[in-house]
Amino acid sequence: MPTKMPQVREYMTPTPHTIASETPLKEVQELMRQNRVRHLPVKKGEALVGIISDRSVKSALGSTGENVLTAEDIMIPDPFSVSPQTNLDEVVAAMAEEKYGCALIRDDDGKLVGIFTTVDACRALRQVLETFYPDRN
Repeated sequence: MPTKMPQVREYMTPTPHTIASETPLKEVQELMRQNRVRHLPVKKGEALVGIISDRSVKSALGSTGENVLTAEDIMIPDPFSVSPQTNLDEVVAAMAEEKYGCALIRDDDGKLVGIFTTVDACRALRQVLETFYPDRN
């Protein structure tokens, strides 16, 4: 049985897709569909400036008749971020408490190195359950 709390880097999705802040929402929606993701980190140049969710995109596109909005218009600035060494229990506790759909993983220099989503959390839970309850009957 494991004795040490796993770190978020063990379960994160490395090198997530990102989008530029000026990307039109229709394009954001298409990129999400093509890559089968629900969250995209938003960059302005090399700087990480926000996160955008598929729910936000669908809501914004449904409320406007025009395609004039960009990722920057609806992104959440200053997204929840942790280091790769953060203990998994701390990350999932914060996500549950604050109702975050994901955590961005940044290295010591602030560079985006991964994303930890609710899907990743479900995979981690499955592994923990299989470890502690190997006999399903």
